[in-house]
Amino acid sequence: MRRGQRHEKQRADSGKSLTNRYLAIASLSPSGLLRSARGSRSGLKLSALPDIGLGNGAVVKPNHEPRVLLQYKSGEELILSLKPDADLIQSITELAAHRRIETASFAAIGALKRAKLGYYDQKKNRYREIKIDSPHEMASCVGNISLMDGEPFAHVHVVLADATGNTRAGHLLEGIVFVAEVHLRTLEGPKLERKYDEPTGLWLWNAE
Repeated sequence: MRRGQRHEKQRADSGKSLTNRYLAIASLSPSGLLRSARGSRSGLKLSALPDIGLGNGAVVKPNHEPRVLLQYKSGEELILSLKPDADLIQSITELAAHRRIETASFAAIGALKRAKLGYYDQKKNRYREIKIDSPHEMASCVGNISLMDGEPFAHVHVVLADATGNTRAGHLLEGIVFVAEVHLRTLEGPKLERKYDEPTGLWLWNAE
């Protein structure tokens, strides 16, 4: 085997090893962990599951299972085109109110003329506002709809890219649309309400 071929084989073997580690992690989360925690199939306790190394010094602890608040089924799916100069959050909130959508998830692509982002200061429990006054592409935009004080509330995070490819990201407070296409999926199930959480100062999902 030539030197170049040997190096290619080593890279391929390394890639397979890392892929196998990720697949092992995927088999534990989330459904695998849930089954183990409930004892419905395997009967294993989370403490009995081994730690899984990623090969870069990081270790995934299988006992950090997220709390499952509620369960839903996918409902109606909507494809939306937002009007120029509309505010992205306001448009989605108004649509939810008009169609009586109480719970949903959505993603969007497009571009904004200007925006305001929020960075949450975890020590002061408040948002620091970041103004963006120039056009930016929406490299990523994801959000969800739930209820706050009985009304639809859209929670949105974005990654925005400028003309040079530099990015800004955070909680979207305002986004004035140049063009935006939205894929919204409603969720069928119990009401999901946000309630004020004193320790964080945020309005968080609450299933109680």
